Formats: sequence, structure tokens, C-alpha cells
Amino acid sequence: MRRLILVAVLTVTAVLVGGAPAAAPLSVPAAQVPLHPEDDAWVFSGGGWGHGVGMSQYGAQAMALSGHTVSEILDYYYTNVAMVQRSSLYGSGHLLGQDNPQLWIGLLQDRTSFEFVVGSEGGVDLCQANDGTGDCPKPDATPAAGETWEFARHTGPNGEKLCRFERVSPAPVGAPAAAGSCKASIAWGGAGQAATVEVDGYEYKHGIIRVRQGAEQLTDWNFHVSLVVGLELYLRGLAEVPLSWEPATLQAQVVAGRTYAVATTAARYDASVTPSEPISSTWKDKCYCHLRRTTADQHYTGWTHETAPFASKWVAAVNATTGQVLAQSGAPITAWYSSSTGGVTENSEDVFGSVTGWAKSVPDPWSLDPAAGNPFASWDEPVGESTLESVLGFDSIDLVTLINPSPNASMKVTGSKNGVTVTSDIDIPPLYSSLGLRSPTVTGITFDPGAAGAAFDDIAGLVHEASINRIAELGITKGCNPPANNLFCPTREVTRGQMAAFLTRALNLPPVAKDYFSDDNDSIFEDDINRLAGAGGEIGCGGSSYCPSRAITRSEMALFVVTALGLDGVGESDFVDIAGDPNEGHIRVLADFKITLGCNPPANDRYCPDETVHRAQMATFIVRAIDATAPQ
Repeated sequence: MRRLILVAVLTVTAVLVGGAPAAAPLSVPAAQVPLHPEDDAWVFSGGGWGHGVGMSQYGAQAMALSGHTVSEILDYYYTNVAMVQRSSLYGSGHLLGQDNPQLWIGLLQDRTSFEFVVGSEGGVDLCQANDGTGDCPKPDATPAAGETWEFARHTGPNGEKLCRFERVSPAPVGAPAAAGSCKASIAWGGAGQAATVEVDGYEYKHGIIRVRQGAEQLTDWNFHVSLVVGLELYLRGLAEVPLSWEPATLQAQVVAGRTYAVATTAARYDASVTPSEPISSTWKDKCYCHLRRTTADQHYTGWTHETAPFASKWVAAVNATTGQVLAQSGAPITAWYSSSTGGVTENSEDVFGSVTGWAKSVPDPWSLDPAAGNPFASWDEPVGESTLESVLGFDSIDLVTLINPSPNASMKVTGSKNGVTVTSDIDIPPLYSSLGLRSPTVTGITFDPGAAGAAFDDIAGLVHEASINRIAELGITKGCNPPANNLFCPTREVTRGQMAAFLTRALNLPPVAKDYFSDDNDSIFEDDINRLAGAGGEIGCGGSSYCPSRAITRSEMALFVVTALGLDGVGESDFVDIAGDPNEGHIRVLADFKITLGCNPPANDRYCPDETVHRAQMATFIVRAIDATAPQ
């Protein structure tokens, strides 16, 4: 799930004593309106950002500013939990019962190669032959300070599936290690060694990098890249809230982050096959990790975060709460948190479908407290009629009435399905992301015939019309003929640069410091391209080039979408034309998530990987991607 800059969307739980003022009653006018023209809008009024389950980060900051302690903050947002030491929950034979549990953090998944930059002060040790039981480091591969190296697949003389380390810069390129196993590691930080290693734009000081293959990757010859690091050192690199916030807020976030990390690791733990690498087979295939470094779990940026302004405040919060987690019935809770709410938190079952004993709705006036500076304390979001019809499965909609406000806001919708007039009561929280709302906190629905602002003059009757209207409503596109922007140009090919921009806007991809490619310096999409590259995945077109002006193919589109969203899937599809395609695995994942149905309806047994993507098709790709990854 994506979120706003430093504001987290997924994570944690807590414990507390004390109270907060009750939320003021919310005025919820019913939207009793007559029939209206096509592509007008229903305006949803509400507040907050994120799923609204568990702790509100802006709310926690407001509570801290008013003098509440970390315990009071956590106890307010989480129901019937106790703050305990992690070690009390597990025996010594379990990873999480150890003094310094080593977690596997997934940095990159399903890669054919990746680069790393050696930091200052010395070199690094590489290990490949059996990862520690053979010659390690390799005598023929000696990365030095400041050098950039690559670990990549390499086909042996007899077609063997091998991997090897090779220097990328400085020139001359070369000094490769002998090709060998795709199981490898990179170690640093010892006497005479580099202080840090950079991977994918982030520096890491603590831990060791491991390269591994799950059962699926052994078949397709890709690999995962993970950082093995102690739990408390992992928390130092967790980038979820502004570091300048109040100490009590930071401590609440640390306890939440630690609790989420412990509960998630426990769920993905399995030492029965590989005791030294206790990860379940499912998660070995997905990422060979306990936690992913992205907001798919928690946003982890390593040493890069520890060296940011005010980082000492965050490290102090980690140290002040060492080992503390939130538990219920002797187990850590799966603690969720989000940026803010519009005045009330949500029950976990209403948003995610899973009933818990700790994620219960509570009034949240703190998210609305001006002292916290919440930029999304309130909002009005127009949802175009075509979007509403598409998401709800109606042919047409005549009337929308808000039955009750949040928590678990619901609406009564009257319209037509298959030529029959129907009225349905529909819960809003499971659909908030699909509707393009910032949160599930809804307090009113009104009709505004001029609010949609998403229609173009050249899309009427197109198969992709609803998707085009949707991405316009979300601000992902403004049109193709500025300044008028009354045209969408649905049949125009999408370039690789434009695709990076569309995905960056759709998913709010964070900025990165690294410049990944050498041929996009004159492109207006350079920042978008770097943001997409920062999400992981090999999106270049060869060497250090991106080819921003080249039309994107459907094959490349699969790579870009899977990379940007960090999607995992088993890859089961029946397309007959993708065998051997370089992005075959990504295409299969798109099919898993129903982001692609095929290119030859009604059979849809072909994907057409070499065809270019037109703007209309792009709209549907993006809308399905947003819907497929919305919280369930």
C-alpha cells in the first residue's frame, strides 16, 4: 500500500492508559438528488490519509504535543494490549527468542542482476562458493572502496545457469570473478573494510547482504537480494514518520514498528528445512525474507535514515524502548497504522476483512487537532459517475445516499444492473482505494454535476472510457493537448518516459537521490524514471540507458507495473505467446492479479508481448493495478 512521503500506511499496535476528548458528532447530510447526466460526479467528503486502522500518526503527534506518554498513545489506539518484552513471548529455540534475532529484509526481488557501490575506508568480502563453506572471499574478485560492482546471471559454456560478480566502474570494466553459484553474500564493516555498501540508492552499514533463490527462482534463474540484520539495528533504519516529531510520538512509532516486524516475522518463520535461514517456503519464493523494505511491509532505508537530520532523536527512541512490543493473549499483534483519520479509526474487519481483538474503532479527534498540522484533516473527493459505476458493478447510477458515516461508512446506491433497477447497501471501507479516496473516513456524499472534470472529447464509447475518466479524476493525466487538454489521444503510443511519469503519479513513488541512467538527462521525465528505478527491477533498455522516448511494449509494461507495485504472485497463466519472453514472469504475475486479461478476447489466450501500449490501454493497466492492490 502506498502512502504520502514520510507518512506510513502500513504497520503496528500498542498499549495505554488514559483518555482523549470524545469526538464531536459528525454532520452527515444525505445525498438525495435526482437523475443526472453521464460523467457527472458524486463528491465524497471525509478526512485522513491511509487505511485508518490502528494508530494514527498525526493523532499520535497531537497527543504527544498535549503531554501524553508513549504508553497512553498506544493504549488509546489499540484495544486490550500489553507492552511486554519480545523475549518473553518466545523460547530460546525460536529465532525471536534469541538475544539478537537476525531478520532477513528483502531489498530486491526476482532480479537477473543488481549493482552495489563500495563505501569508503576499504573493500568488501565476496562469497559465492557455497556461501561461506568454500573459498570466501573469492581471490579473483576484490571490490575496492568507491567501486561499483554487479552480481548477474551468467550462462556457462554448456548452458549452465550460473552467476558472477563483475566490476562496473571505474573503467576498464572487468575484473570478474569466476562464474559459480547464484547463492552469494557481500560482507563489510570489519577491520580494513568499507564502512557501508550502497544498494539501489540506499546505504547500509549494519548486517550482511545475502543473495538467494527460492524454488521458483531456481526454475526461472532469477534471485532475491536480502539484508540480514539484527532486529534493533533494523529499527534504526525504519523511515515511517518525520524525525523532528515529539519523542513520545517517535517511541510510539518504534514500538509499533517493532511489533509489526516481530509479528510478521513469526508468521513467515520456518526453521524446519534450513535452520540457519528460518523462512517459510512461500516467503523464500516471494522474497527470501521475513520483511520487505518497502511499504508492502515497512519503509526501511538503513544507514541512509540514520544519517538524516534529527536521526539521533529516532535512534534515542529505539534505544529507549529496546525489546518492547505490544501483545494480546501471549502473542504480538499485527499492528497497523496510517497517516491520519478524519475523526475516527476503523475496525480491521471493515477495511481488511479480518477480525482482531486489538484493531477496534475509537474516536480520533487528535487527527483533527490543528497542533499536529495534518494536511488531510478534511477533504472533498469527486468520484466520476463512470468510475463509481465501474467499481460498484452498475450499468448506471441514479441515486447515492450515505446511510451512516465512519466508522464503517456505508451508502445506499440505486441504479441499473443488466436492465433491472436495483438498490444496494454498500460498505465504503473495502472500496475506498478503488474509488480514489484518501481514506475510508467518509462523512458525507453530495452530487455536483460539474465536479468530475474528467471527460475528454475523444473517448466517448471507448472500451477504456471508464479507466481514462478514472485516471483523470485521480490527477494521473490531464490530457494530450495543453493548454486546452480537452483531448486524451487514446490511440497514441506511450513512451517509456511517459510510462514512468504515469506510474509515479499513480503510486506516489518517493524521490531518490541516485541518477540511474545516462540517456535521460534532457528528458522532462528524468525524475520520474529515477523514482521508478528506485522501486527496484531492471527497467533499463541496456547498459546505463533507459530509452525514454521509445514506445513501451506490453512486455515492458508488465515489468514496470510489477516493479512499481512490488507485486508477488505464483505466476499461473495460460498465455501461449510468452514463453521465452524476458518478462515472462512479470506477465504471469499481472495475470494473477487480473491486471491483464489478454489481448484477444474472448479467448484471451494471448498476451501480445511485443505490441506497443496505447494511452487508452495504459489507463486500464493502471486502474486495474490500483484496484488489485487496494486493501482487502
